[in-house]
Amino acid sequence: MKSAKSLGFCFGQKKRKNKTQRFRYVRGGMQTLVCSRTVHSSTVVTNLRKTSKLKFETIIKTISLTSYSLIILMGQMIGIPFIVWLFWTSFEFGNNDQIFAIIGLIGLISFFTRYFKKRIFRILIFGLMLTPLIRRLTEIPIEKFNYLAFQIPSIIFITTFAILILKPKIK
Repeated sequence: MKSAKSLGFCFGQKKRKNKTQRFRYVRGGMQTLVCSRTVHSSTVVTNLRKTSKLKFETIIKTISLTSYSLIILMGQMIGIPFIVWLFWTSFEFGNNDQIFAIIGLIGLISFFTRYFKKRIFRILIFGLMLTPLIRRLTEIPIEKFNYLAFQIPSIIFITTFAILILKPKIK
């Protein structure tokens, strides 16, 4: 008899009566009847969990950095992004805010280093990145920050960074 494998048909062949050979899985010394297509070893499951946690962390880090750079500081005529203010002020010599801008840039740069994986360094980096914001809030009257282009990105940055600090460590 002929078989049409490309169509998925098999003519004239008997079906297997013992299907358990295709449905076996050994874990911990015991056999479990599970379909071989859906079985994942513990190593595969662990790797899948790690990659999903890494994807979650990458998404939260991206949201946090984007919101940090989208904080708008309103001036007399126009608003400037906070990230531009950080770079500009760090190279403007003789300014009182220069040291705070440099501290913020150190925090921003250390966000991309290997030290970010430890929780204590995450807390330290969060403090470094918040220092210029707190300095601006204490230097200028608080009524000047009553606009959504400052409030929404600041709240998003603080909450996403808090999630990054509090999330459990990947094992």
